[in-house]
Amino acid sequence: MATNKLLPFASGDTPNLVDFDTWNALPARLTGFQSGIAKSAEFNRILAQGGAAGYVIGQLVADHAAQDADLETTALYAAFKEALAAYIPGAVANGSIAGSKIADGSITLAKLAADSVDASKIATGAVGASEIADSAVSASKIASGAVTEVKIAANAVTAGKIADGAVSASKIAAGAVDASKIAAGAVGATQLADSGVTAGSAGPTEAATLAFGGSFNVPQVTVDAKGRATLLKSWSLKLPAAPTSVPGNSGTATKLATKRTISATGDATWSASFDGSANASAALTLASVNDTDGTFGPSAAATLAFGGTFYVPQITVDAKGRVTLSKHWALKLPAAPAFATQAEAEAGTSSTKYMSPLRTKQAIDKLASTVPPGTMIHFAGKTLPDGWLICNGAAVSRTTYADLFKAIGTTYGTGDGSTTFNLPNADGRFLECTTSTSKVGNKVEAGLPNISGEFAIRKEIGTLTSGGTYSGVFARGLKISTDLQLSSVGGSDTWSLSFSAARGNGLYGNSATAQPASLRTLVLIKL
Repeated sequence: MATNKLLPFASGDTPNLVDFDTWNALPARLTGFQSGIAKSAEFNRILAQGGAAGYVIGQLVADHAAQDADLETTALYAAFKEALAAYIPGAVANGSIAGSKIADGSITLAKLAADSVDASKIATGAVGASEIADSAVSASKIASGAVTEVKIAANAVTAGKIADGAVSASKIAAGAVDASKIAAGAVGATQLADSGVTAGSAGPTEAATLAFGGSFNVPQVTVDAKGRATLLKSWSLKLPAAPTSVPGNSGTATKLATKRTISATGDATWSASFDGSANASAALTLASVNDTDGTFGPSAAATLAFGGTFYVPQITVDAKGRVTLSKHWALKLPAAPAFATQAEAEAGTSSTKYMSPLRTKQAIDKLASTVPPGTMIHFAGKTLPDGWLICNGAAVSRTTYADLFKAIGTTYGTGDGSTTFNLPNADGRFLECTTSTSKVGNKVEAGLPNISGEFAIRKEIGTLTSGGTYSGVFARGLKISTDLQLSSVGGSDTWSLSFSAARGNGLYGNSATAQPASLRTLVLIKL
């Protein structure tokens, strides 16, 4: 079996393709893709169209030329012409070439033999009687159904063609040979297939007067679906013997002494008087079971429209098949659904309008556009959403991210000075709010407030006292020793001195670094 290797592309149940309306409206369909990024769904549409065309040609070659179809163009072209030549007779057989086309002789035997007649030539040309006379239309063409009833009616098939057996019983059964052909003697007994019936006559052979006690022959004929007799025989029917007596005056009476009335009642009424002297007849009156007569339902084919009206009949039939009720009802179609405009879709205020896929996309795009480029957010995920970059100080393209460059410029770095610019670098920094545009982008380095305190050492001569005063982060510790002087002026004490920043501010001592309470997230910036 031949194989079509030219397969369609993107022909699955859910292919990644733009729809026709989007593709038809795409500027690149006329100009081609010039620059930037071509979406895969748009490019797939191009491949799918080419794949569909290649598949159709390849399938024609595989089906009608019985050859494999692949990318070898020279062989494919030759096989394509061969497939057309094989396919055309079938098109002729189904009546696509009428008798009127055959009359002017535009299709000759030579053209048929050379396969030079294609679909376009058939549409504009014809096959004439002269081509039949020179055997351009042969018994094999007729047998394959290439000659139809239309061509026979146009005298394209003559008695000569029928005489040579080219018209078979199957052609006659299909109605290709009509009464006019038979009447002209074009189809004789030899052209009809034997139906299995013994030839002969059955039934009466002449007019006759029947007599009591006599016999007469009646034929029995069985006919098949094609109108051919499949059984023919005669049956002898014998009449009863003549009566020898008649009771009463029945044998000699000319009429009844008293007229009789014969009548019928029920669903129909009929009545006639009869005395035997002459035939009697009367009209049969059907009982009325339906209160309204007329035509109901649509009166012609029509295309329904939203908001329009059409009629549907209601018919009630009783058990005897009689219509007891006939009327029609007007059914009104609902108004056409109202679809939102782009402005309504973007506003999102209507609750009664339908949204097409295009309007839904426009509404989503509008919603996304309400977040201005340059907006910075904290993001708790690890995979970046579309339309955002990490604030990592990277140098990015001024062209690719033109909207973001317009919003922040070179505030966070000039990049290479011409084609790139720097994103904010939020790594290890907390975002600090400001009400001054001049301070946007300024970095503030880490710092702590000064820690201070005082202490004083006091010495009194001649007596032992505790030493000095203290404040702030300082505190007096334990007495270490007392030094006594041998002189009468007395001695001095020695005290320890301790220092703790926590005495000045409770934040000290809670961390090894200057660290406020925090939760770490990604900081993103809107493109």
